[in-house]
Amino acid sequence: MHGPVPSPRRHRLHRIRVVIPGLALLVAPLTADAQSWTSWQSITSARGAPDTVRGTLAFGSQSVHATWIGYSYFVNLNGSGTNYWTPQAAFSTGTVTGPGTPDIIALFAATHNTLFFDTPVTNLLMAVNSLGQPGLPVTYQFSQSFTILKDNASGPCPFWGCGSLTGSGTSLLTGLEGSGVIQFSGDVQSLSWDSSTEGWHGFTVGAEALGSTVPEPSSWLLMGTGLLGIAATARRRR
Repeated sequence: MHGPVPSPRRHRLHRIRVVIPGLALLVAPLTADAQSWTSWQSITSARGAPDTVRGTLAFGSQSVHATWIGYSYFVNLNGSGTNYWTPQAAFSTGTVTGPGTPDIIALFAATHNTLFFDTPVTNLLMAVNSLGQPGLPVTYQFSQSFTILKDNASGPCPFWGCGSLTGSGTSLLTGLEGSGVIQFSGDVQSLSWDSSTEGWHGFTVGAEALGSTVPEPSSWLLMGTGLLGIAATARRRR
């Protein structure tokens, strides 16, 4: 003997309750903490060849791998060495907090620089340290335009004193003992620039957030499992 037949309305409501959690699984964003500076972790050098420096940015539980290729003067890795990013307030403004570790890539000769990430980042940040000298401008010619977020000409003075950075809204950054932070807007996966010669000047990079990405295989598996669960439940309820 069969029990009472559920009303069409109750049946529809039950199916909605089943389907909605599955849909939430599919559309829920992969959240991550905002802003991260690169932890530079290793360098590979070969006679006559450019250096390759690798590091990681952490956004919550997600990591982005960064690679820079060029000729370096020295590199501070894994939070060791003199911290030229002091005081931190000299490289902080608004929602951007300056680098918190000594990690830096220092340049000296004119070199072509290539930077890329295995996953896009949003609003790429570059902290610049001691670019140029009084009376001796040094330039970075980038592959895209930037905005200067912090120019230490107005203080507070960083490790190497208060100079100036100019070129906001263009692709050519000029420093006269300039330190500060510049930003490349939008999603960025690669950047290149040519730097001119000086005793040394340095940089590191970060980002305000993880960029827009295609879900990784594990995410596709999670989505697929959710879809199969929805389909199986729907068949059982028919």
